[in-house]
Amino acid sequence: HDDGMRIVKEFPGVTGVFHCYSGSAEMARQLVNMGWYIGFTGVLTFKNARKAVETAASIPLDRIVLETDCPYMAPEPHRGKRCDSRLIPLTVAKLAEIRGLTVEEIHKITQITPYFLEAIQRIIDMEETLRVKIMDLETLTAAKKMGFSDKYIARLWKCTELDVYHFRKEHKLFPVFRM
Repeated sequence: HDDGMRIVKEFPGVTGVFHCYSGSAEMARQLVNMGWYIGFTGVLTFKNARKAVETAASIPLDRIVLETDCPYMAPEPHRGKRCDSRLIPLTVAKLAEIRGLTVEEIHKITQITPYFLEAIQRIIDMEETLRVKIMDLETLTAAKKMGFSDKYIARLWKCTELDVYHFRKEHKLFPVFRM
């Protein structure tokens, strides 16, 4: 894990998903603070997965990606068998238990995360192509419904919180999204 963190620190502008995360909660918090997402597989359901459970409990839900690692890492009670997306609900249920939330709440957040990641990538791709700052009303609406702060959105859009505030004001989003 030290090697991974060293490499991440060498390239501070690069972010993504730390796939099948197995490091410490402290390292995960550092990665999240640097803009990374943390991916959990069925390992989260294993009885000996103390580090994974501690990590999943300590980082923001909007930075968690639930994944299969198909065909490996099937959740309990299917451990050792082939894993695929049909088994994700078992990992969702475990995350809900860990966080003290309902399966529906976890499902809502983890269902939107891949969409949001794709939306972020589209924005980044457009920014790189056009060399302009792009603020997308659809992405902002989705992000605010998920409870993302203006500060977080500003970081994604590479702008200031004031820019996000003015964008929301321009599109009359104040009645819907109170801060």
